[in-house]
Amino acid sequence: MKIGIVVINWNGLNLLRKYLKSIIDNSDNSTVYVIDNNSSDESVSYIRENFKEVEMIFLNMPELLEVLLINMGIHFVEEGYLIL
Repeated sequence: MKIGIVVINWNGLNLLRKYLKSIIDNSDNSTVYVIDNNSSDESVSYIRENFKEVEMIFLNMPELLEVLLINMGIHFVEEGYLIL
């Protein structure tokens, strides 16, 4: 059984540095998705440079609430099970 793990990001470089490696290291047989909502910090380049296995989903809708971003982002996830 494959699981999709969805992480929402908006200018969360400090949080990504602190937690993303642990999420990936403890996610065997899973795909990690980061939904980025037009971040202006270095979080996208940080992910691209350090975590090539992470699937990036880019949205540019700063007016949307986090819950709506999650609902939009999960349409890109192919796994049958999700962890948000």
